[in-house]
Amino acid sequence: MKQVRHQLEIKTICLKVGFLIVFLLDVGLGRAAPERNDDYLTFEEVERLRDAQDPPERIKLLVRFLELRLDKAKALKDGPAAAVSDKTQEPTQKDKQPSQEDSHKSLGDLLEEYLQCLDELGMNLENYSDFAIEPKPYIKSLKGLDEALSKQKAWLDQITPAASRSERVVLKDIEDALKEIQSDLQSEIARSEHQLKLMKESTKRKRNPEK
Repeated sequence: MKQVRHQLEIKTICLKVGFLIVFLLDVGLGRAAPERNDDYLTFEEVERLRDAQDPPERIKLLVRFLELRLDKAKALKDGPAAAVSDKTQEPTQKDKQPSQEDSHKSLGDLLEEYLQCLDELGMNLENYSDFAIEPKPYIKSLKGLDEALSKQKAWLDQITPAASRSERVVLKDIEDALKEIQSDLQSEIARSEHQLKLMKESTKRKRNPEK
């Protein structure tokens, strides 16, 4: 009986060790995956995004990343003096100095990066819909985002007729992503404005309690 129990204990330990090895492998692969998926962001951008935990600040930063991609795309297509839209944030020194890697990027590469930044933005907005956020600055950032995306879409619509077949595929994906994000934006703005209204009514009741 003791021998059987001892064998069972050994098997249990072996199973636990096996599960631990699989878990560690998964963690290792999981750590490697983001590096591949996040290569559309520079190291500095990843650090800035990690530091920006406040939703309005993070949205403003993501808008800047989108603008940078389209600025580079427009410079590639229309010349270095071209600009896509008014900047929502002062460029950093690294923003002003294109990297050697950027010089080898095609219009399609930059559009792909723009699409990936849109996906990042969409995931953030989806996450924010589940949290209570200070509504006033959040609404301001959402409306600023909506305005920026509308300006960016206007330029993307302009270049679509002359785009190559592969570029048009990416542009169609961008168009679909923009539609979804702008729809989510309107829902978030409405939700946040309703929340702000409730907060104001609550404050008013506290200041003027019913007698």
